[in-house]
Amino acid sequence: MASEGTTKDAKNGAPEVPSGMEEEAKLFEEFLEIPVITKVTLRNDQSINEAVNISVYYSQRNTSANARRKFMTSLTLMDQKDLNSFGPVAYPVELADTLMNSTSPSGRRMVVAKKGGEGDGCCLEIWDGKRVVKSIFVPKTTHGSIVNDGLFSRGASWNGDETKIVYAAESPAVDRTPEWGAPANKEGPGPKGWRGKGSFQEDWGEQRDDMRPPTLFTMDIETGSIEALEGLPENCSCGQAVWTRDGTGVVFVGWNHTATNFNNVALRLGFVYCLNRPCSLYYKKLSGEDSKSVCLTPSLLTAMGPRFSPNGSTLVFFSCDNAAKSGVHCASSTLHKLDWTQEVARLNDPSISGVGDSMKTVVGTVRVPESADHFPGFYGFDCDPFPLEPFVGESTVVCSTEWGPRITTVSIDIETGVVQRIVPEPNGDHSFTLAAMNKTVALAVQSGFKCPGRLMISRVGEWNWTAVSEDVQVSLPTKVTDVLKGLEMELFTIKPTVGPEFPVQGFMFRKKGVSGPQPTILSGHGGPHSSTVMGYYMNIPCILELGYTLVLVNYRGSLGYGEDFVQALPGNVGTYDVADCIAALDHSVEKGWTDNSRVGVMGGSHGGFLTGHLVGQHPERFLAGVLLNPVMNLAHMVSTSDISDWIYVEALGAAGRDRFTAIPTPEDYEVFLSKSPARYVNQVKAPLLFLLGKKDRRVPVSDGLRYLAALRSREDAPESSVWMFPEDNHPLDKPQTDFERTLCSMWWFKKFGVLGNSK
Repeated sequence: MASEGTTKDAKNGAPEVPSGMEEEAKLFEEFLEIPVITKVTLRNDQSINEAVNISVYYSQRNTSANARRKFMTSLTLMDQKDLNSFGPVAYPVELADTLMNSTSPSGRRMVVAKKGGEGDGCCLEIWDGKRVVKSIFVPKTTHGSIVNDGLFSRGASWNGDETKIVYAAESPAVDRTPEWGAPANKEGPGPKGWRGKGSFQEDWGEQRDDMRPPTLFTMDIETGSIEALEGLPENCSCGQAVWTRDGTGVVFVGWNHTATNFNNVALRLGFVYCLNRPCSLYYKKLSGEDSKSVCLTPSLLTAMGPRFSPNGSTLVFFSCDNAAKSGVHCASSTLHKLDWTQEVARLNDPSISGVGDSMKTVVGTVRVPESADHFPGFYGFDCDPFPLEPFVGESTVVCSTEWGPRITTVSIDIETGVVQRIVPEPNGDHSFTLAAMNKTVALAVQSGFKCPGRLMISRVGEWNWTAVSEDVQVSLPTKVTDVLKGLEMELFTIKPTVGPEFPVQGFMFRKKGVSGPQPTILSGHGGPHSSTVMGYYMNIPCILELGYTLVLVNYRGSLGYGEDFVQALPGNVGTYDVADCIAALDHSVEKGWTDNSRVGVMGGSHGGFLTGHLVGQHPERFLAGVLLNPVMNLAHMVSTSDISDWIYVEALGAAGRDRFTAIPTPEDYEVFLSKSPARYVNQVKAPLLFLLGKKDRRVPVSDGLRYLAALRSREDAPESSVWMFPEDNHPLDKPQTDFERTLCSMWWFKKFGVLGNSK
């Protein structure tokens, strides 16, 4: 007989788990395949004066293929002076094999990179007007895959006369072994040869373990010739290249393969989600004699996102030195500028020293904002937060940033440093992310908990936003629309119960019209230096529709609230963040939203760390817990993760950066364990469900499995279960995994009585 919560498979008699979730599955399927806007581009129409072509790129989960479908649609704004003059929307085109497309500034030319055959290189198509004029096959001996990941690179950069591009691609293989077992005359018959694996090469860790170091290449549009840039900095990955306005050289970012901000370790640490990795801006002259690259930012540990002003006299960029100096993986960024006229004089005349001396800080660090309406600093995980052309005139730039619980778009006067929000309803229940801009119009994506994404348009400088043609907006199934309309949210602010008294914000969600306290799920975000912002999250409306209240917390250490708020957490993990989560739950109880006897808790990564602490430190508060790739034992993880520096900094605080070493001391191990959920494993009463990605290099599965071994060794151990996703890494975001992890989480809470249906 199948156990409760399972059914029998009619074909082989094996029990199916989870069962009794058919209605929930139908609901999740409705939400799962809603497309989201990922990119928007603008280009001048070559046949209609004053017209501009808008291309909108989408991503949609394809659960049957367990992949993401990429497609594009386009429309024309017939007159940039009339923001309602849209032409018809083109039928969507799927972009299955496209690696990159990059349009020239005039809109006349475009380069499209497509995949080659299995194990081969790639194909670069050159478009002029509305036709392909060249198709260039690039073998893997020239370079590896095109790099267009939004971190190292966002595509190609065009020179001023649109005759050349510079782009990032993986460097070719360094070496290979001889072919063993093959006859000396390889042209004749004989045994089949084979090659060995060769020497080990360090990589960039989680989600980048198959990537060789990115480097830079130029392509001549007229001839189709491709050349690797020589003289680049050694021991670096290079990307984010932009041409100087006169086309004589490029400025780019070089990421050092050794984390030089940690003096005691010669390691290449993980890159994804880590803005504390040392990097510099470099200049490479391409005209005249061959030259080595010159570092433009010797006084900074990090510099990224370079952009030239329209006349080429100023170079602006961001720095994440607050992260690099403290060791936290993400903190507030600062905005800087170089006087390019002065720098060119120094670069061209060896007798003039002081390259980089013209650098000025435009917007520095905001330690504590005066109020929620005052600018808190620049935040986000984006290594290149600017749009392709961010300038309005010569002295104003525009970008998006986290500001409290929202992503907002701001303008910055680079002469005065004044920052202003340029969005409708700055304190509304949505985020507003700049997507594309030219000299006349700007496009942004407005999103919220009830809105997957709405494309908005404004004239540059006026910032009066209106919705783009309804035909280009994401269409929603009727069921989804009805569910979204029936939700409500309350943003709250609470006072911490321990430690520094920064105001802590969070969200409470529930269905409209419910009365009395409801079963509740508490969750803290990962990071810990990230945040929950007002945006669209597929699983939130699904959870609420099932009858739960949801409480989300931007605990101390979150982004968007000032640098001191970020730095309050290192050295206090497992204490301040846990206390803030409990205070948020207590607030929801006091407000009458939460039934204190029916509470579950869930989270991923550092949110899983919090879940482990909450069920261990407060075992009476929670009926069940769900942990996704959680950090459970820092003492174990320090030797297995691609970001062992993270353990030192978060556990030891300010001392962690200097103490970080490849072999921890006994004293370090003692601190790591004392900060870990594993410390409280014998106090846990709640049944626990672990959802693990087998390819996770950030928090390897052994961390969760060892914790479970300790939990299950207890005679009074609560029930526990593990679901292993063999092809997933840290985010657990493959489409089928998205579906299954949400469904299994709700099944677990339902099974153990959070909804009142106890087993």
